[in-house]
Amino acid sequence: MWVVYTQDLNLVDISIFMSLLLIYWVVISLCTVVVFISQPYLLGLILLTTSMFVCMLIGVSISTFLGFLVFMSYVGGLMVLFVYVLSVFPNEFYDFKAGSLGLSMLFISLVFFMFSGLVSKVNLLSTSGGVVNFHYMSFSCYWDVFVFMALFLLLIMMCVSYLVMKKRMPLRSI
Repeated sequence: MWVVYTQDLNLVDISIFMSLLLIYWVVISLCTVVVFISQPYLLGLILLTTSMFVCMLIGVSISTFLGFLVFMSYVGGLMVLFVYVLSVFPNEFYDFKAGSLGLSMLFISLVFFMFSGLVSKVNLLSTSGGVVNFHYMSFSCYWDVFVFMALFLLLIMMCVSYLVMKKRMPLRSI
């Protein structure tokens, strides 16, 4: 918890808050775009940028060391994912599936529900005796981050499974 006096509240604090909100919405929009993309290069690029933004949010809200560890695990997983996916599908183009719209709407609602809980933890206007309290994350709401990481890893697993199941063969025999 950060305590800032009302007289010291300036445009820098408000710009930090607005940049955190912008990062939240960039992550949400990138997660919704992933459902519509099936090209391996673009999918990996979006997953990498989303993981960078998520790690920046973890670094700002919890700990920079934890954000660094999560980023290194994401990069290691993405490297393995690219080696397998690019060996299976070097340069193929895919058609848009009409059934992915419902899945994307479900994913959008889940991510929006989760991030609305995170954004409500930031109180710029809560004053008590001339003091503005910043609650970026308290110890009781770490479960939001863990649920988001689990959903993100589930999404990565679903994308890899979709790309591998296209041929319906083991990965090494392709």
